[in-house]
Amino acid sequence: PPTMPWKDTIPPNQLQSISAYIPSLNEIVLSWCPSKQVIDEDTARYYIIFRNFGHSNDLIQSKNIRSIVPSYTTSFGDNFEIASIESIILYAIVSMDRGNNLSQPSVLSIPMNWVNGLLVAESTSNYISVYYELGKTSSVIISIRDTANSIRQTDVLNEKHRGKHVHVLNISQLENGSYDVLVKIDGQDIAYPFYINR
Repeated sequence: PPTMPWKDTIPPNQLQSISAYIPSLNEIVLSWCPSKQVIDEDTARYYIIFRNFGHSNDLIQSKNIRSIVPSYTTSFGDNFEIASIESIILYAIVSMDRGNNLSQPSVLSIPMNWVNGLLVAESTSNYISVYYELGKTSSVIISIRDTANSIRQTDVLNEKHRGKHVHVLNISQLENGSYDVLVKIDGQDIAYPFYINR
């Protein structure tokens, strides 16, 4: 067949700095920085967003597409019952240019680990989401403790009703290192370790 030198075969660059924010028990909000121009000066026209649970080997498949959004978009809200997930939530975003060339996927992994009835999702380097379930109306105190056993911040949540709850902590002021999330419900402490490495 004849050559078609005008046909674009250069894939767009990957997205930069994908992060997730979990504002409630039913939503994850992804955000990202636009992909940079490549040598042919073509840019992404669309971003394809994939989601799967637990396994990355089949993440980039049509059955896992959550949305296809235009390239001026820098965030996406995904709605589902997050608290029912007991494995890793995986997202991938692929850039597509006007020649339908696809970039390498940019992958974000959100571990959902339950420890003694407490779920802590390390969603970004600046926020950590704490899920907990109450059998009755209770006072809840959520703190962050460093390796020197110093309490770095504390949120007091008075009279939370029975049922499932989520509380988002801003950890942007904490340095890199190891910490514990401490959740005190009616005098009982639950600790969950996490690590910051920005």
